[in-house]
Amino acid sequence: RAATRRFRTGSGRRTFQRDSKDLNVNRSHSPVVCVSECRRFGVEIPEAVVEKILRYCSDSVQVETGGILIGYYNPEHTRAIVAEATGPPADSTRLPRRFIRGVQGLQQLLDRLWNRQRLYYLGEWHFHPDSSSLPSQQDLREMLKISRNRLTECPEPLLVIIGGEPDANWSMSVSVQSAKQVIPLAKSSTAAVAGSESSWTA
Repeated sequence: RAATRRFRTGSGRRTFQRDSKDLNVNRSHSPVVCVSECRRFGVEIPEAVVEKILRYCSDSVQVETGGILIGYYNPEHTRAIVAEATGPPADSTRLPRRFIRGVQGLQQLLDRLWNRQRLYYLGEWHFHPDSSSLPSQQDLREMLKISRNRLTECPEPLLVIIGGEPDANWSMSVSVQSAKQVIPLAKSSTAAVAGSESSWTA
């Protein structure tokens, strides 16, 4: 994998749509560390970033929302560390069952974080209110487009989805789009996730 994946917002808006499913899970703010079954892909999402995403979801109420994930890879390029999650850009479209992530202000933010901290685009996150955190077919199509878009310079983007009710019962799924394959990530058995009561969907 390349160490630096800088995102070009000029590549266009991203459309996400969800399938309707019910959830019944409990809330948690625990840090998330997860890996793929093949152990090639890993991700670490600090507690503060998870809480920030949940606040965006809570503020969104019954419409979808989302943003981008920004961070870096470890020296071995086996784990992506998410350092920041943005909210929805001002030009985003947010509907009960659809989210089109806009681009306004993202390039300036990414340029600033790259220059100051060497952070770069890692992928996308979005919210499925009162529904499953599993990606829909539309979600998967959009991630495939991102992985194939040379302007994003991110052939293996992350997708984080929060499903359910962020102030009560919610679940999270994390996956990586690699070439033509979607790779689900699961909580690592060695991760520090004591006290977690949320549902994890692989």
